[in-house]
Amino acid sequence: MLRSMVVSLVALIPAVWTQAAGAQILNVASFGSGGTTPVLQVVSYFSTDDGVIYNADFNAIAPIAIVFTIQGNLSGAASYYFGLPGGYTVTNATNSPFTAFEVGIATILSGAAITSAGGDPTIFPDETFAPPLNATEVTFSGPPGLRPGESLPLALTFTVPAYGGYQYVDLVLTPSVPEASTWAMMLAGFAGLGFLGYRASSKGAAPAAAG
Repeated sequence: MLRSMVVSLVALIPAVWTQAAGAQILNVASFGSGGTTPVLQVVSYFSTDDGVIYNADFNAIAPIAIVFTIQGNLSGAASYYFGLPGGYTVTNATNSPFTAFEVGIATILSGAAITSAGGDPTIFPDETFAPPLNATEVTFSGPPGLRPGESLPLALTFTVPAYGGYQYVDLVLTPSVPEASTWAMMLAGFAGLGFLGYRASSKGAAPAAAG
């Protein structure tokens, strides 16, 4: 699992010479009813403050928005990094499994997009950009999904076009849970597997007791 996670995250790191010199994050903050971000800090991945490290703890099935204040860059498009180089996580602190997890980008800058994303494919094996490449959202989905108490390493890159002044970019993190009927079927399935396991262990123990 660790190897697949590292490969997925390392694949997000572009060549150093593709970064525009003016890319800089002035500030980062979070809000939303989904939970808290006990770690949220601007860091430098290249020559400027162009990345953010984080931990996002979800205690409700609701969004958390990460708000970037970024400096204008007139020399060309610039890339910004959320969660690189890895080790920063989304944690499910609710009582329900997350069957999917979505990240969307919101800004008035036309052409801003999520250009790459990665997580742990053993938790969410399916990754969907809509549309493919230069997307405004990406969805990770299972099964098995992110169970209560578990954490998901999640990193992405977003790119904004050349512009002047400063601007705000929101990354909106939103978990999804099973519908009530699906959740009931899952619970029934887990109970059935537990019963079958109990019967199997009981049958195995009977001959031993007889001997």
